[in-house]
Amino acid sequence: MDKYPPVTLSFYQTVAGSSFFIPLVLLEKDHWQAPTTASLTLLIYLGVFCSVIAFFLYNYGLIKLSPNICVSLMNLVPIFGVLFLCVTIAGDDYMAPNHWRLH
Repeated sequence: MDKYPPVTLSFYQTVAGSSFFIPLVLLEKDHWQAPTTASLTLLIYLGVFCSVIAFFLYNYGLIKLSPNICVSLMNLVPIFGVLFLCVTIAGDDYMAPNHWRLH
């Protein structure tokens, strides 16, 4: 972390990950459709909140916390992202099953 800035590390991580996924995306090229307004909005949400902001917060956490704690918290990002998306943007009335509720 001292040698390279966090933004540079995140950029190279994203480029490395994209280079592995782009060939897989091209395999599905025959099934592509034009995005709807709703799907484009959700895609922007995923790109901005679940990728960019999450990685900035992760790198900030690496500076302030130990790497073990950061990795444990990073694994919770998809859970909080889905819950936030379902409840606030999609308007779902999220209710935990009865056996999850505390009495």
